[in-house]
Amino acid sequence: MKITLAIDLENDFITGTLGSPHAHAIIANCKTKIEKAIENGDFIAHSFDNHNHPMDPYKYEHTLEGRDLRVCHCVYDTPGAELHPELKELLEQNSSAITKFAHGTVKWQEFFESYNIYEEDIDEIELFGLCTGICVLQNAIILSAIYRKAKITVDASCCACVTDESHRQAIAILKLNHINVINEPEPVEEIPLVTRETVLEAIEKAIKITKSACDSYTDSDCGMTFSHYRFDNKKIKKEVVKEFNELAKHFQWYKLTEKDYKTPMYKNYDPTVIEWI
Repeated sequence: MKITLAIDLENDFITGTLGSPHAHAIIANCKTKIEKAIENGDFIAHSFDNHNHPMDPYKYEHTLEGRDLRVCHCVYDTPGAELHPELKELLEQNSSAITKFAHGTVKWQEFFESYNIYEEDIDEIELFGLCTGICVLQNAIILSAIYRKAKITVDASCCACVTDESHRQAIAILKLNHINVINEPEPVEEIPLVTRETVLEAIEKAIKITKSACDSYTDSDCGMTFSHYRFDNKKIKKEVVKEFNELAKHFQWYKLTEKDYKTPMYKNYDPTVIEWI
């Protein structure tokens, strides 16, 4: 049999204190996923992340999570701990609930066996929900340790994390742990980070190209030294800015500080605009 698990589709993770546009964007996919699971006859379950619960021996602020993540969320008997309105009725009518007090829970086996579902009955467990790199990831790995013969799957199109980057990082970790990931996002072309050396090389190239912009070019005209550059000649400065911005299109980001240059040639670096001083 197949088990479909919806992880922590609660208000606080979607529109509340820890909500994000990324989380809200997957709601339609999650609804379709649940409807398909109902149609296929899967056993469906959903988890509640719940803090300060009467059955939890620890107050949230006294836990490792509470000390590191000081954002009040999914507190027992509050609207933030409820299922998202677009999924609430669908899950309440067709799914069984498990409450957990941390990112992951070790009570999955006890939970499934309370519904007379045993290890030999399970062929696949598919997870989706929030957030990819925390609760989805932890429970997927816990389940893979408990049900060592079952296929553990995560549907990436029905998951979200704080950022797209952390979502992709979580997918990589899941795959490293032999979790089957489906519907992965399209790969992003890697852009090399700019280093201090790369910046210097780009500036030197720009200077060489723009020497012809000044009839009588000398180092003193531009206030140029070997380690850093300060352009006093406006004509050359304009040409260098133009050339450097063209080069900068190939860079992801870089920020120069006083540590890099004793005489900073610009303020906060931006891939499309350089503010010269």
